[in-house]
Amino acid sequence: MHETYVDMLAALSIDSAHPGGEAMTEEMIAHETFEKTHRLLDVGCGTGKTALRLAEAFNCQIDAVDNHPNMVMKASKQLEAFPNVNVHQASIEHLPFPNDVFDGIISESVFAFCNTKKAIKECYRTLKSGGTLYLNEMCLIHPVERAEYEEIQSFYTLCGIRTVNEWIDDIIQAKFVNTELIEAKEIALVANKTPYDVQLSPNIDLHYLDILDEHEKLVKKYKHHLGYVVIRCLKM
Repeated sequence: MHETYVDMLAALSIDSAHPGGEAMTEEMIAHETFEKTHRLLDVGCGTGKTALRLAEAFNCQIDAVDNHPNMVMKASKQLEAFPNVNVHQASIEHLPFPNDVFDGIISESVFAFCNTKKAIKECYRTLKSGGTLYLNEMCLIHPVERAEYEEIQSFYTLCGIRTVNEWIDDIIQAKFVNTELIEAKEIALVANKTPYDVQLSPNIDLHYLDILDEHEKLVKKYKHHLGYVVIRCLKM
């Protein structure tokens, strides 16, 4: 079996792997106001760190979805103290919810790993009128050669690497409105520091550390090409 970058994140229990990390999540939370009667969705919830912060910040019903069984297991454990949070194993391209149920949806480094257009349409379908989609995704800030593009795409198993304008176009095509570009920039690197806080166990498969090492090399190699885009938009 071929382990992927996402398998590595799950195996090493890495929280907040999305660009901008916890600081960007906190900035999103600070900009939003949700009431007890609202319902939120964290798509591609990973180990559940963002869903946990949403539960702490807003006393409302929260659903967290991920397609990776290991992530679902770890998110369920991390969120077991919050009865208002439900964790589901499901594809983001086929969300297990009816139309018009969520007041807010957050996606952090998720859509690039799946059929982006389907995932965005599913968010539109499940949002209520007036609901907010908050998207934080990898993007191509400066062009790369075809071989470089394929190297990045292959390692991360991405469906594609979009530019800022391509992300905005996808959102507009899905009929979202009031599209607000909050941030778009290169991924900042801190010298001599791994981008992730990794807790190692004695029985960890060393292959996952090789994947982490390769990730760090790619981030440094393409630090002036890869970045992230943060977009807030509404369903009318």
